[in-house]
Amino acid sequence: MPLVLSGAGTIAGINATNGLSSPQSNTVLQVVQTTITTDFNTSSGTFTHATNHSLSITTRATNSRILLICNTPLQIANPCRGQATFRSSIDSYTANIGLITAAKYPDAQSGWVTLPHLHYLHSPAQSSGTAITYRVYVRRTGGSDGIYYTDSWGDGIEYSFIAMELAP
Repeated sequence: MPLVLSGAGTIAGINATNGLSSPQSNTVLQVVQTTITTDFNTSSGTFTHATNHSLSITTRATNSRILLICNTPLQIANPCRGQATFRSSIDSYTANIGLITAAKYPDAQSGWVTLPHLHYLHSPAQSSGTAITYRVYVRRTGGSDGIYYTDSWGDGIEYSFIAMELAP
């Protein structure tokens, strides 16, 4: 659906002057983004919070959904396996949300491989005005080397962690 600005200042169900005006389902209510510039690595076999991989969003609608996107690549050595997941403050960071698993097995080439980015559409079932903090957790699940959940190779690369609230 294209965005249309009416004379009343309404864009796709959001009133630019007064806030929400009966948003349609899946309308983007807000976008929160943080930039990650600090490298993180671990060789732990238990989930560890990837330092600086967190952001907070306060819901604007009851039962909205949150689209989480973290474009930080999970880098693993040869051979190794690793996992990344989101966790939230709603349950004190105990439940995995959107788990990805990555593996690199021995082949003719040695070295590191960069694997999938983490994204998930979360339905936290919370009331309007609920502050939620999301964090990224990673762990090594096999192999002997560690994993990196950012490694900018000294190039000053910036990664994004985005939370997009969608109307129910």
